[in-house]
Amino acid sequence: MMNLHARSRRSLAAGLLPLALATAASAQPSVIMLGMGGSDMTPDGNTVAGTFYDASTRSHPVCTWTRGVGLRRTPGAIRSGLVRASATANELSYNDYNYENKGNFSYRFPGMFNETSIAHRWSSASGSFNLGPAANGARCDYNINTAFDISGNGRYVVGGGWTSGLCGPYRAFRHDATTATFNQLPITISRPPASAPSRANRANGVSDDGRVICGYDENYDPELTFVSRHAVVWYRNATDTAWTTHVLDPYGGEAFVVSGDGSSVFGTMSDITALATFGVNVESPVRWRRNGTEWVPQLLGVGLGDPVAASTNGEIAVGGNFYWNSAFNGGVAMDIQSFLQSRNVPMTGLTPNSPVGPIMWGVSDDGNTLLVRVDTAHDPCLATGGLAMVRLDTVPCEPPRLNLGPISDTTFIASTIEHPYGAILNTFASGTWPLNYQWQKRDEATDQWVDLVNDQDCWLSNPAFFDLKAVNSPQLRIGYLSGAWAGDYRCVVSNACGTLVSPVATVAPPFCPADFNGDGGVDGADVEAFFDAWTAGDQAADVNLDGGVDGTDVETFFTLWTAGGC
Repeated sequence: MMNLHARSRRSLAAGLLPLALATAASAQPSVIMLGMGGSDMTPDGNTVAGTFYDASTRSHPVCTWTRGVGLRRTPGAIRSGLVRASATANELSYNDYNYENKGNFSYRFPGMFNETSIAHRWSSASGSFNLGPAANGARCDYNINTAFDISGNGRYVVGGGWTSGLCGPYRAFRHDATTATFNQLPITISRPPASAPSRANRANGVSDDGRVICGYDENYDPELTFVSRHAVVWYRNATDTAWTTHVLDPYGGEAFVVSGDGSSVFGTMSDITALATFGVNVESPVRWRRNGTEWVPQLLGVGLGDPVAASTNGEIAVGGNFYWNSAFNGGVAMDIQSFLQSRNVPMTGLTPNSPVGPIMWGVSDDGNTLLVRVDTAHDPCLATGGLAMVRLDTVPCEPPRLNLGPISDTTFIASTIEHPYGAILNTFASGTWPLNYQWQKRDEATDQWVDLVNDQDCWLSNPAFFDLKAVNSPQLRIGYLSGAWAGDYRCVVSNACGTLVSPVATVAPPFCPADFNGDGGVDGADVEAFFDAWTAGDQAADVNLDGGVDGTDVETFFTLWTAGGC
């Protein structure tokens, strides 16, 4: 039941918007690479909440990155997914993944699932807190419940969870940190003649005060004769005693974001409703503006993806691949590539892109700071992706700051099977783009650090056929073509305002396929050991690492063995 949507954004007054737009044209835009995975940003555009990859534990701990400070790890998280921040980032909501094989949920689906997700809330005052199951809930697929947003005041977490026992109905909830209780949001009844209760619903976004929530309500469409999600908003009534539920789109869609002030809801409208309302026959991003008890729709653009974040006053929003500002471009959303080009953002070597999920993740209240997923051209041998803070106004250069590393993702233990890409060293840093990486190795004879150079055939993926690739990227890959794997390595990261030298990582000598029996020499005994394994179909004989044991492994083995090494 998880997705990668939902967020409202907070706190600057609407009156600041015209000033920001007027001065942006004379500003000098910049791009700051964050060296982490982020999913939210504070309204001032200075702090990003998300996760970073810790290769030493193969986990994604929760963290925040703040301009002028760098990355700070949030203690208590195990292996987290989507992370959302309050207006000040003093509170976070996130989903932690716990291994099932040592918990009281392991009996539920023996042999099918290895871990489970459950909603957490972190506070700078009290630390990490497990919200626990909602409304008699239990684990179903891979989760118990899932947090999708946290209110600007930090008090409320909203999301969805399984209720009424194992794999019971999936229901939207609002968790109150003050009372430590769940509030299950109401479901709708489908239109006649079915008049059936909703099968499931989920909360995706919440206003700063927790009184307006948006998401989906899954119900039966009598005219269409099937069950589908419908965009929905819940809001407290005038006396603050009950929830009012309003279906925004009777034929589909989904609402993902509530503006901080609760005045606007952003989501997608079904093609059926969009055609009837706007004459557009494709699912498109929409803002619904509250007018008393009605929610009036406004088309933001055609297609362009799902809304992900919005300003506090609801006048700015970003989504899958678009930027929308009611005071810019005639109030029509622009695709992010065209928008960044129109603002002269220095994107040399960067391309807005995301293999999964949205490209856009956040926007500040003044619209001058964007959170964007980009592909980077650090190195011609390995494409990498990362999260970037795009500043449309003038800010000081951010010097390189080390997030983590260098950490080996694979500690070599005498088996090529476990290392299909060779030895991998990761160093993640943040800083203003262009952010340059240069891996170095210590020369044992001179005790000098030498810049590494990519192999000419760095496009090869099998480590048996290369020595070095991606020497100018955050991830160095070391093969064993010449047997020169072992040694001390470090990474130098630099930009226009600083240079960072990473700690030293030591890589142990590799296993050499030509020395198949591992006795330190390459001789006839290795041929005998290889053919014993190859004849038995032992996976260790897959020396070319293509996943099978066949004649091509014999060819690869003898190529290396004849050369007298690896």
